[in-house]
Amino acid sequence: MVSVGCASRQSADQAHGEKKAKEIKLVDQPAKAETQDVGESVPAARPAVNQKTNEIMSIELQKWIENKNWTEIKKYCYEQLELDSVGNALCWIWLGLVSWFEGKPKLARYYILRAIEKNADKYIAYNNLALISVQEQKNFDALKNFRMAVLNKVDSKRSHAEINMAMLLSQYKDYRKALAAIDQIEDGNITDPIILSNLAVIYMNNDRLDRAEKMFKKALSIDKHNKGIILNYAIYQIHYKKNFEQGRKLLDQLLFLGVDPDLQLIFSELEKKLEKLER
Repeated sequence: MVSVGCASRQSADQAHGEKKAKEIKLVDQPAKAETQDVGESVPAARPAVNQKTNEIMSIELQKWIENKNWTEIKKYCYEQLELDSVGNALCWIWLGLVSWFEGKPKLARYYILRAIEKNADKYIAYNNLALISVQEQKNFDALKNFRMAVLNKVDSKRSHAEINMAMLLSQYKDYRKALAAIDQIEDGNITDPIILSNLAVIYMNNDRLDRAEKMFKKALSIDKHNKGIILNYAIYQIHYKKNFEQGRKLLDQLLFLGVDPDLQLIFSELEKKLEKLER
């Protein structure tokens, strides 16, 4: 889900399903989220970005962020905090992010709470605080903090917290609330195929089929060989659109690509279902 960094790509190893969907993965610019269980939406952690980075950070710091040079980022932030007796709120947020990346959630929480005390960008801060709760499997706290992020939203173009909250709700198959979370966001600039697919799953489970279709097509135009997306799209075509011919084409495409073991059971059940419908 989201912390300070770059918005809207997926998780670090650019995995397309190497891990189970129960894990909520961080999504910053060089990252890739996981493929979803078929028919379900996978939480995709999306680190929020300060929209005015260029105005308040040095070019060097931006390079360190891109290269994930945590040592230099921490050094820079410590120096800035020493120079500013009031406290640099953005640096508190970045120290929290780095601590999170380093697997130190308690320290990350401390830094982010300090950022909130120092009147940091609360949309970013509460979103990142929620991500820590997700990592600690405290999903109720996570939802509360995602909502706090949304309440403190000042830039309508941001959607990190809303999408993260929707993905988390989708994990519990609460698609109605998930839809409510994303209903007002501007999704036209989203280019992450997994996130697009996850949004499609939410839309199709709320009978917003035209919207689901648009999200699936956009996702596959970006990553046409993503097996999880193809399988979800096949479910959409067979169960929701009753387009058995298109569903068969998608299943044949999966067979050609090779069905991954974690998708095999759902693929087999879907194929049996389609065979009955085609008779």
